Amino acid sequence: MGRQKPDEPADTKSDNKSQAKLPGYCFLQASKSTSHAFASAVTALPGPLRQACFAMKRFLLIVFLLATVVLPTLAGSKKDSSSTLPHTYDATRDPAKDLAVAIAEAHATDRNILLDVGGTWCKWCGYLDKFFTDHADLRELRDKNFVVMYVNFGADNKNDKFLAQFPKLKGCPHLYVLTADGKLLKSQDTSDLEDGKSSYVPEKVRAFLTEYGREKQ
Repeated sequence: MGRQKPDEPADTKSDNKSQAKLPGYCFLQASKSTSHAFASAVTALPGPLRQACFAMKRFLLIVFLLATVVLPTLAGSKKDSSSTLPHTYDATRDPAKDLAVAIAEAHATDRNILLDVGGTWCKWCGYLDKFFTDHADLRELRDKNFVVMYVNFGADNKNDKFLAQFPKLKGCPHLYVLTADGKLLKSQDTSDLEDGKSSYVPEKVRAFLTEYGREKQ
């Protein structure tokens, strides 16, 4: 029933295929052809120099494996905080479709969702954008914890149908924090974060981002 017969050679084809997938396998196979010559030449060297040569060979092998296996693996495991959604108010976009994208990204990157509702007509919306541009640490904190999604609200398109599912906003910009599943966590009036001039209070913004960030959930 498919068992190997005593006089039948073992099938090494599948083993060779699996070996070929092992990290550094090609490097090790190539090195076998020169290993004997290397060992013969090094054996003739004085003791300390011989040990140094073997140590260098082991070191180079470790460096090769780190460069081709370990580092790429670690790089691929990092959480990606980028987003395919534009950071701008666009009256032509469909926020329902954008939210579907945001939910997918939030699940993939283990973040919450931050809806930024406003428009190009809104002076304080521009102040908020400038605030995050000027405060790189807070922008990094925001992007680390949230998938940011801009929702246009203006005379050209108020997106009434989409925004009807959330508490009514009093002004712009207005922030809604959603879970990765799209459930409302917080409706934030940004006037509470203003400095009374033409910007926002860093400590208040940091507290808001920290309290409702994914890592707090």
